[in-house]
Amino acid sequence: MNPISFASGIVPEFGPVDTIEAARAGGFDMVGLWVDPLEWTAAHTRDARAALAATGLPLLDVEVVWIKPDSIIDDHRKIIDVGTELGAANVLCVSSDPDHARTAAHLATLCRHAEASGMRVALEFGIFTEVKDLTAALAILDQVAHPLRALLIDPIHVDRSGTTVAQIAKVDPALLPYAQFCDARALRPDPADFDAVINPPHGSILAVGAGIKKPVVLKDGTVGVATVMSMTLSVDHRVIDGALGAEFLKAIVENLENPITMLA
Repeated sequence: MNPISFASGIVPEFGPVDTIEAARAGGFDMVGLWVDPLEWTAAHTRDARAALAATGLPLLDVEVVWIKPDSIIDDHRKIIDVGTELGAANVLCVSSDPDHARTAAHLATLCRHAEASGMRVALEFGIFTEVKDLTAALAILDQVAHPLRALLIDPIHVDRSGTTVAQIAKVDPALLPYAQFCDARALRPDPADFDAVINPPHGSILAVGAGIKKPVVLKDGTVGVATVMSMTLSVDHRVIDGALGAEFLKAIVENLENPITMLA
């Protein structure tokens, strides 16, 4: 049976040592670690290395290299450097850069940086990124053209993106060092009303649904048609107080319903 790894996203509030201990306690075969290049220190590396040695768990991956138009490449190199010191087999990457050529160039640079360790640079696609589906991901990896490039597939993103099993069957197995399984509801999200899921290390996220024409009661008491949309704000209570989040959401609603106030 293939080994099963404990992903760092299961316990985003945990530090590296606690994540490793949780993986051991859960009986997992491997573990993944979240590496924030702005907060990770030599002490984190030392403690994580000791915990990995004590538990005997291999490090499947480090994450996340989040490619953006203004990304600082040295931050991403640091994630790979940490993974190299800890023996990570892969580094997980996603891209919010609409320029796919720039994403490919960024990945190619990271592949070259990972050559000393042989770490695979795995691109994950999904509708929450600018690499929406398998076709887009493969086109980018073709541009990367480096033996360390890799593809990370998650069934939930396969389903949400409209990618088919037949398409996956045609992918070169050499591009697939591992897979990810993210749990989610079976029903696909309604574009008019969906959950705001925080992606660490962000402290909050606002999900805005599509505008839908619906019958409503107007201010004069009559029934008419208006454009209605839903908004959901999720906040990390460790960073933002819920009351402050509610005030922010209220201010957004008031400005949208009375746009003239935004000109003041």
